[in-house]
Amino acid sequence: GPGELSAPEMGNALVDASVRLSGTKYHPIRKFFADRWALDSMMRQTPPRQSEINELFAYIRAQAQALLADKTIPEQELFELGVDYIERFCWATNSYDFYDPFEAALMPGREKSAVAHYLKGYHLHKQAWAWRGGGFADKVSDVGGEQFAKKLVEAEASLSKAWSLDKPADRIPTRMTDVATGW
Repeated sequence: GPGELSAPEMGNALVDASVRLSGTKYHPIRKFFADRWALDSMMRQTPPRQSEINELFAYIRAQAQALLADKTIPEQELFELGVDYIERFCWATNSYDFYDPFEAALMPGREKSAVAHYLKGYHLHKQAWAWRGGGFADKVSDVGGEQFAKKLVEAEASLSKAWSLDKPADRIPTRMTDVATGW
């Protein structure tokens, strides 16, 4: 409709906002999300702005790891950061290059954080499905099936730990149900 931005205009506006936020005193988590939205907008543009995408992508990865070093981040923001990072960067079978440094920054000092254990279980659940694939069971490779089962067991262990630390958090048993049913 009138007054709406086109996709390229919206992309440019998000990139501009990201650049302008970088020099402010806003908390780094706000800057992380601004950068992430800018990255998404650049990836949707035709043609994609590949050199800028690669540069921002590397920056966002480093930014997430630096944020995780801040043990004062509220649990809800840690949750949002973690889910977003895992959804965007850790969904393939070869995503360990992205997830391992994330987990290495996430877990130290958060051994009693339900959110940290939830995020680990969430990633393992995503990994299980990355290995299995989305086709019918007869199309799943032997290796894919083995890794699917293994990752679900690992996810269950992490989610059980999260549940032991925070029983009122409804997202934990919901994810545990998905893991238990192989969904």
